Amino acid sequence: MLYLNRSALVVKPKQPFVDWANSTDPGGTQYTLQNLKSENNVYLVSEIDDKHDLEREIKTYHRIMFENELIGWATDRTTWPKMISLELFHEWFVIEHNSMVADLSNGPIELEEF
Repeated sequence: MLYLNRSALVVKPKQPFVDWANSTDPGGTQYTLQNLKSENNVYLVSEIDDKHDLEREIKTYHRIMFENELIGWATDRTTWPKMISLELFHEWFVIEHNSMVADLSNGPIELEEF
């Protein structure tokens, strides 16, 4: 088993994100907070040793994470919030931090540009 020199940030939605996601397709499936909390994106960042490091990484990457969460629901950016800010990020998402990231696979890690 190999440990990566990274920490993981798990981004979990709050109700305002669910409300927005449901508004992007009013006639489609309407999701609940419970539905959307079942599968979340994980973002690898520099190793986080303390609360200050965590806050710095969230401040640095909140916009990238926010936009990635939005684009998963709506590619039409006109449906997105007009102002993406750190404050709005915290209103729409909860961050879970994991300081240890282990690779249990024997296969190579492949990077793909998205």
